[in-house]
Amino acid sequence: MIATEFAVICCGAKPVLVDAEPETWNMNVEKIEEKITDRTKAIMPVHIYGHPCDMDPIRKLAREHDLYVVEDAAESHGAEYKGR
Repeated sequence: MIATEFAVICCGAKPVLVDAEPETWNMNVEKIEEKITDRTKAIMPVHIYGHPCDMDPIRKLAREHDLYVVEDAAESHGAEYKGR
């Protein structure tokens, strides 16, 4: 989502994009770790089209790499992840 990328740029940071899953169009969690470098500060999943990203592995990666998780849920009206 370009608005999410612009928010990162406006903060003076450089967004690094991760490819999407073909089924949901959400971030492919299997491709996140290969994008993490020593300059990475956060993982920013974007939940789109009512489909939440698979947050458990994203949170696990964030803990392992001491990163923040900032979720963009602007396009996930009515979505639930594990009953929440």
